[in-house]
Amino acid sequence: MQFKTTSSNVVSDNLLIAISNNTGVNNYSSSSKIKNISDAFADEISNLAQSADNLITKVYTTTATADALDSNGYQYDTYRKNNNSVIIQSTDQLIQVESISGAFNPLIFDTVLLDANTRIGLGNNVTITLLEDLVITSLDIVKYLSVKLEATSFNSSLQLSSGDSFRLNIAQNPNASDLVLIINTNITTYNVRENDTDYRERIITAKTSPYASVEQAITNALLGIDGVLSVGYNRLFFGAANIGILTREMFLLGIETSQDLLLNIANGKIYHTAPAGYIYDVFIPEPIHLKLDVKLVSAGYDLTFVKSTIIKVFQSKYRYNDQNLVLLSALSREVHKYIPPQDIRIYNAQLYLPTIDGTILTSEEELNIPLYGFGYLIDENINIEIVANV
Repeated sequence: MQFKTTSSNVVSDNLLIAISNNTGVNNYSSSSKIKNISDAFADEISNLAQSADNLITKVYTTTATADALDSNGYQYDTYRKNNNSVIIQSTDQLIQVESISGAFNPLIFDTVLLDANTRIGLGNNVTITLLEDLVITSLDIVKYLSVKLEATSFNSSLQLSSGDSFRLNIAQNPNASDLVLIINTNITTYNVRENDTDYRERIITAKTSPYASVEQAITNALLGIDGVLSVGYNRLFFGAANIGILTREMFLLGIETSQDLLLNIANGKIYHTAPAGYIYDVFIPEPIHLKLDVKLVSAGYDLTFVKSTIIKVFQSKYRYNDQNLVLLSALSREVHKYIPPQDIRIYNAQLYLPTIDGTILTSEEELNIPLYGFGYLIDENINIEIVANV
């Protein structure tokens, strides 16, 4: 909604016409007193109209922007997301560990120097969390890391420069005293805030929550948590459910480094959203590995490209939700946008559960993933068979 504003010249002309109609005064020359009075009133009226327009624009969610939109969101317990972290995988080769002596000390080979989830302060308001154990072997000249980089302050940005190095303090192993962590590229988040368009959509959805289903209201609240991608419900009976929440970090890397904090925040969101008497248990689903069998006509395709294409398509299309479904035909159609259908066919899939070291489901078309887990695909689980035709 906007207040109708008009230029001061038009307002002045309208005032003069009204004065003439009501008094008979019709001397409108630029030097006349009535003209000067009319122009002065017109300027004030136009300024007031513009101020009213600005105020109304800020009041309505559909037109508010920046801080005014934040104020709208606060009314519905919906807050703008801030991205002050970044996930880097070892295959990116952006962060590495090496020895200042030029070669790793053989006494540290094949031992866990730092456990996964170890947090290291790098200074400049930046911490690094290891996403896997730090183990160096005799084959390593340098060791690339999978990590999560975070700004330690909510309002601070994350800035690292190519060539930055940090001495690692591994007190439990004196033979590792010469290890340094090196940044291979500029890494900056600038405390990226959620844009107005996405934030506005979440506010509008939240505004309807009192009239939406309980589950929709809970989902809206959980999706407002930084990093949460999707939500799934295992309904036990009316008014009771197990609620799974999948994060971006979990989906991409198969590990969530802040599980306890995430569950605490999620429980708080549900407690303040669900009606009295609603019974729930919130959990983080475990990765259930998707294993794919693929036939490929060897026409000069790089297998790394083929596998990365399949993974990217899967990650863009799969959603953890109540159905938790993977359709091989739909996956294939998306892959065919990058690789012609006459050259590739995904013909079989399995669900492998690491905790039992076994396959729980095999299908040539449809996989219903149990809601306690989410579909997780990595390149080593894509088996490619080179054939003459598919």
